[in-house]
Amino acid sequence: MLEQILEQTKEYLAPEDRHKLAQAYAFAEQAHSGQQRLSGEPYMVHPSGVALILAGLKQDADTLCAALLHDVVEDTPVSEEEIKKTFGPQILFLVKGVTKLTELKISRSREEMHAENTRKMLLAMAKDIRIVFIKLADRLHNMRTLEYLTRPKQIENAQETMDIFAPLAHRLGLGLIKWELEDLSFRYLDPENFQMVRKKVAEKRRERESYIQEFSEQVKNILRDHKIHGEVSGRAKHFYSIFRKMQTQHLEFEQIYDLSAVRVLVDTQHDCYGLLGLIHARWRPLPGKIKDYIAMPKENMYQSLHTTVIGPEGKQVEIQIRTFEMHQQAEYGVASHWLYKQADKTRTGRQRLKQKDLDYIDKMTWLRRLAEEKTDSSEFMDTLKTDIIFDEVYVATPKGDIYSLCHGATPVDFAYQVHTEVGNRCIGAKVNNKIVPLDSELHNGDVVEILTSKTARPNSDWLSFVQSPRTKTKIKSWVAKQNKQQHLDVGREMLATALKELLLDPALASSAKYLPPILKRYALHSLEDLYVAIGHGDVASRAVARTFLENYKEKNKPVEEARPIFEKPRKANSAGVAVDGVDTVMIRLANCCHPLPGDAITGFVTMGYGITVHRASCKNVSKLKERKIAVFWNNTPQHTYAAALEVAGFDRVGIFKDILNVVADTGINVQEATARKTGHGEFRSHLVVDVRDLDQLLNLLGALKKIKDVYDVCRLLS
Repeated sequence: MLEQILEQTKEYLAPEDRHKLAQAYAFAEQAHSGQQRLSGEPYMVHPSGVALILAGLKQDADTLCAALLHDVVEDTPVSEEEIKKTFGPQILFLVKGVTKLTELKISRSREEMHAENTRKMLLAMAKDIRIVFIKLADRLHNMRTLEYLTRPKQIENAQETMDIFAPLAHRLGLGLIKWELEDLSFRYLDPENFQMVRKKVAEKRRERESYIQEFSEQVKNILRDHKIHGEVSGRAKHFYSIFRKMQTQHLEFEQIYDLSAVRVLVDTQHDCYGLLGLIHARWRPLPGKIKDYIAMPKENMYQSLHTTVIGPEGKQVEIQIRTFEMHQQAEYGVASHWLYKQADKTRTGRQRLKQKDLDYIDKMTWLRRLAEEKTDSSEFMDTLKTDIIFDEVYVATPKGDIYSLCHGATPVDFAYQVHTEVGNRCIGAKVNNKIVPLDSELHNGDVVEILTSKTARPNSDWLSFVQSPRTKTKIKSWVAKQNKQQHLDVGREMLATALKELLLDPALASSAKYLPPILKRYALHSLEDLYVAIGHGDVASRAVARTFLENYKEKNKPVEEARPIFEKPRKANSAGVAVDGVDTVMIRLANCCHPLPGDAITGFVTMGYGITVHRASCKNVSKLKERKIAVFWNNTPQHTYAAALEVAGFDRVGIFKDILNVVADTGINVQEATARKTGHGEFRSHLVVDVRDLDQLLNLLGALKKIKDVYDVCRLLS
């Protein structure tokens, strides 16, 4: 095994480093002397296998030495001090980092131990990424020899590998390790389907390989004819990726045409796009199958151009085009940086590497913060799976645009990823051309179309199923903004009404002459804040109006027109309205605008009908030719008045009942109530209710707006 490791590293390690490796191998072999694995092989086969995997990733000498020694402290009498003395503090740090990942406290539950083990791994990774390279290689070698464990242990290890280690390898861009871990886990978790896929792949392998070889030759001819330097090779899909595609796209094995692909490596990004055009000129591309991961790299920094074309004999062929450096990143991910550090000593190389390293430093810092801040085990694992490990689901629009979403993402997450307004106007979704619920989980390869409506609004219930923190923030922001806007609108109307009751112009509220003392008195910063405070109920509108009146009197003495309305001599009428010096005339309230106590009103003398009272803002007032007369509300709490409302919302079973229940709970009588559907899953309800005054009506409006799926409530003015 030592000879294989030294042979694998001779191209990139200096002679002194390879001598150090031989020393570590001899030390580990002596420490593990007499120990065996379950397979009956000498124990040294395992650390040697781990080191060989890492040599394939072209890791540095310290990493390979730590791989050879990673079980010495845990499984032999050798002390940490002895390793430090022989190999130095850096290798001891790596060995301890890997060893600590397996230390568990027996007193904890199984779930807590698993969470704690994972947390330690992430913390160690944030300190030195090489620790996780060793851990992943350790897991890969163990998975290769899983056949010697009991069936329960096989399932346990395979599930943990599928849940944690394979996605982690993907996150770090270690494609070679990720694919093998997935296939090995698939073999033990679902042996029946694993054997089915393997058998079907093997049945036509020779025919498929012959076809791909012929196709590759034609691609080589294109490169040669256009003087583009590059390498062309065939690539077979892995068993688990084939099975996942069958599951997510509901396909039979025979319906999957891209079991093999052609990979082309070229020198520059310009060559990538140039070759893509040449290939499309030669073979017709499939719409929606062109993916540009160069312009839009994946989260793990994977870059490549993907396209699927109709090749010879009408067969579909997937082609991947990338530069040699992009291929290095795709195969070895973050591990490739160590290779560049040793092989590229030029100033340009160092500058390029520096930027890549900064990207990963940001990732490691964020990862460390996550592992340190979460204290609850279940919360930690949930956050880990959502935000870090399982955070890449790639879906497309009907036009072929690709979007990256977190695992478990829903159509609502997708809508907000496309654009905030698309999310805000979302009323439904189609996935793969089928209508689905908004809380459906999206999968890789899904084609998603969002249905929108100009009148639609976000629903706070979406917060219970959306997965993306970004989506949750946008929904919460909209809800908070709408609540603020509702309070602002209600507060503005309440203050205007209170000012009119005192015969003051509502425009005084925005006057720089009178507003500042009000804001100072209530410790507010703007008129908008004042409206919100009134609408929310923190400040009384009449108290604010009286303060305006005091300020007005102070600055405008004498104030003849600023007397409160209750100072005017008047006599009451059964309608609750008084006319100066008149007590026998018939007075009725206009049906067009339903004035309420608190509204500014005006009267009109109508021949044969007495006096008709309208709201001052009623649009019919300007059309009336009758003689205008001053009228005033009389404080008669025993009276009730009709008020017309309209309620708009998303249609659902029971929503009309909920509206009527809210009205009843406020002690208000309903004169009439109707409801109708308006299309796009929406409805509108018309109500006429009996209220004492404007304040009671405004309270009712606020209560109705809190009903689930109601997005608008308004008073019909005329």
